[in-house]
Amino acid sequence: MEVGPQNHTLHGLSFAVRKEHAMISNLLGLLGGEMGPVRGMAGLFKLQDETGFYDGQDIPVTWFSIDESSVKISAQSPDTEITMLFTYKDGVWSRRDSLRNLKKGKSKITCVRQKFLLRGYDYEVFTQEGGWITENQGSWKKMLPGGAHTHNIGSRTCDGAQPFMAIKNPLQGNGVAFDLLPCGKWSIDADSVFNSYCPAVSISMGMPETDFELVLEENETVDLPEILFWSFESGDNSMGSHKLHEFLIKNRMTNKELPVYWNSWFFDFDRLDYDKFIKEADAAAELGCEYYVVDAGWFGDERWETCVGTWKETETSAFRGKMKDLADYVRSLGMKFGLWIEPERVVNTSELYKEHSDWVINNNGFSGQTNFALPKVHEYFDDIISGLIEKYGIEFIKFDMNVEGDRDETGSCFFRYYQGYYRFYEAFRKKHPNVYFEFCSSGGLRSDTKNICMADSHFLSDTINPVDSLSILQGACMRAPSSMISKWHGVVESDSLRNPIYGEKQKKIVACADATWESGIEVCHHFMEAFMMLGPWGFTSKISDYSDEYRNMLKNSVELFKKYRGFIKNSSFRTLTPIKNMYDRKGPVIFQLSDVYEDRHIITVFKLEEFYSAFLVQPKGIDPNKKYAFRYIRGGQDATPSVISGKEILEGGIPAVFEAYKYSALMIEIAEVK
Repeated sequence: MEVGPQNHTLHGLSFAVRKEHAMISNLLGLLGGEMGPVRGMAGLFKLQDETGFYDGQDIPVTWFSIDESSVKISAQSPDTEITMLFTYKDGVWSRRDSLRNLKKGKSKITCVRQKFLLRGYDYEVFTQEGGWITENQGSWKKMLPGGAHTHNIGSRTCDGAQPFMAIKNPLQGNGVAFDLLPCGKWSIDADSVFNSYCPAVSISMGMPETDFELVLEENETVDLPEILFWSFESGDNSMGSHKLHEFLIKNRMTNKELPVYWNSWFFDFDRLDYDKFIKEADAAAELGCEYYVVDAGWFGDERWETCVGTWKETETSAFRGKMKDLADYVRSLGMKFGLWIEPERVVNTSELYKEHSDWVINNNGFSGQTNFALPKVHEYFDDIISGLIEKYGIEFIKFDMNVEGDRDETGSCFFRYYQGYYRFYEAFRKKHPNVYFEFCSSGGLRSDTKNICMADSHFLSDTINPVDSLSILQGACMRAPSSMISKWHGVVESDSLRNPIYGEKQKKIVACADATWESGIEVCHHFMEAFMMLGPWGFTSKISDYSDEYRNMLKNSVELFKKYRGFIKNSSFRTLTPIKNMYDRKGPVIFQLSDVYEDRHIITVFKLEEFYSAFLVQPKGIDPNKKYAFRYIRGGQDATPSVISGKEILEGGIPAVFEAYKYSALMIEIAEVK
């Protein structure tokens, strides 16, 4: 179509389109760019192919179309067509860009970045950093002349940082959040740009800007990483992430019911004993578990870490060939059987390596990464894992990934690897629709939104310290609702602790405070109950040792979770208190779950080390013109709700009063009276 000067506005985005460039002139309430085709200050992308570098200028716009929910723009260099598709749905914008090779023969792309431009420079930027057991630690920073930059390390998409950035106007407090769904390595950069027009901020994201090379076959089209973005208002601690959650719940999540399960890892790690596991199966069934999952250690002939890639049950250790008997026993108790597997890692002493060493990349002399860019790898693991499913009747698979790969011989920064990885898991999930899939990567080192939505849930972190996990979960929920994040209940009872005042021994609940059971932290049962209510519930300790009293408390908590899990699955997540890092244990942490289909909410209030024992809760999304029933909920109790107006809730709040000194919690249900 003929492209002339045009300006269009759709759901908060204003597009300015010229023959030589297109840009966003209003970005959901922030002032975008419209200053002419000046290098660094125009356009929607950066592109470098073999004909040159294009940064919003000297590349003709060949197509522009707009309807009630989408905008499509195409531009062409002599070798490459780039197409940008913006789609609005359920409060969130999606941007999907694609590249098409126009050249006769292969072409080489050495830079391609999706871009957004803002006028002015006095902005604040939020990014998330974190490594193993310190995931999702975010903070606001003032934009400085050097800009703000964040990127991952190696082949795991959330190793070192998370693909999320928010930017806000500090005067009004409103802003825009960006959630990048990566395809390999990634970076997000907010750079200050100055010239004779006026200062600006150029936000670019996607594949890394340097050390990147993607070779396109003749006529090949590839999809670039998707970007989800949305606006947020001043004072919103969660930066509008409830909008993203509603979008994901309605459009991207699987329909599996949130499970209660037992995982073997923190029971006795990789020391698997048939008789002990039978005893834990009895206890798991009594608590109300629906799945029973055997973690690492069931395969090979020696210690599991020397056998990754030999996906056959060990006959010389662990269950000694009796895992099918265990699976049958689990099913006789009314539970479903699950298994851990790690297809993307292979050690040099394994069966896979001995047969297919040419499939291995990033080999460090002991272990490496199975190259999922190869279709033969897909066929191999389809056969292997499908065979395990059939043999043991598996209905839950935990897929792990513990490779710190940093070298991609193709030069594409693992773009081709992740293309294959996504194809494999999408096809495998469709082939086995009744299997529950949980993803993990040394905890949360690949918990980007794309990966989370590939599975039924994603594991939060390898630390199961429930206090640290509040901060880790809070950050993860910038990218996904808590219903998609599974957490583990690793607790022992102890009667060796004495009351500090009276001296008598008391039963205490001690949770694992790390990833290895080297330390513990005393918490209240209601703290654990409220934390586990936020998403899929996994037990992972020696539950057969629990006292009758504590076992009954847990059974009541599990029944409460099952009563509310339909609500939890359909709920967005907000943080009502300021963002905390995991070392800040002062003051309360308050979360809100809100049903995206009904006016119904659950507030969870966590008391940390604060001396004060009463807090006032100010929920969000309450209609002042409605009546609400509210009550405090707890396992084993059924409180009568009180009726209160929305206006009273908004003006006076709801009190949260505690008895315990620290590490306690309570939950409040608020529902519209119809």
